[in-house]
Amino acid sequence: EHLHSFALSLYVRGGAIYETEHTAGISHLIEHLVFRSINRYMGGSLYKTLDRLGLAVEGVTYREFLQFTITGAPKHFSTAAHILSLALAPLSLSKEDLETERARVKAEIREEGEKTSLDFFTDRILYGDDHPLARPITGTAGSLEKMSLSLLKSEKEALFSKENLFFYLSGGLPENAVELLLQRTAAYSPMHGKRREAVVPKPDAYFKRNA
Repeated sequence: EHLHSFALSLYVRGGAIYETEHTAGISHLIEHLVFRSINRYMGGSLYKTLDRLGLAVEGVTYREFLQFTITGAPKHFSTAAHILSLALAPLSLSKEDLETERARVKAEIREEGEKTSLDFFTDRILYGDDHPLARPITGTAGSLEKMSLSLLKSEKEALFSKENLFFYLSGGLPENAVELLLQRTAAYSPMHGKRREAVVPKPDAYFKRNA
């Protein structure tokens, strides 16, 4: 069914290796808020549009990057490019939107029990008990509570600057896919900013793992 579908991804330099103890989890929260912002820019029609056209969208936060991907039939690529281009626009949120997503991530922290997971257990072996990379990417309820709307908007602008992102296209793309993407993103061209560098030091055993 999906043999000839396209995949359009946006990769952003972010995640735990760019976060301090005080901003732990901010990349993951911004990932959530980007989708809420896109929906607001689309007048609340994001998910209806995805359902109507058979498009699928996903966001994931890792330690070193954020990934936003949309897939679907080639004939709907232009719409998909428009949707993903809205991720470049400034966050459009109310305080209520922020509190809803903050509560959602807090629930995620509670319900998924990351600190009792196998990943958390092995991360502490790989990185060390007190190393920042051993922290869950979701941060803590305490760190999330301190993130204001103004902080999140400024951090999002820095994250999504030209030096810190790229698009990746693959699969069953229309011939003019790149031109369509450039047209769609032109209105939301990100600002130039300083290339982000990791603030987290590499663990002593980095690349020296003993099986």
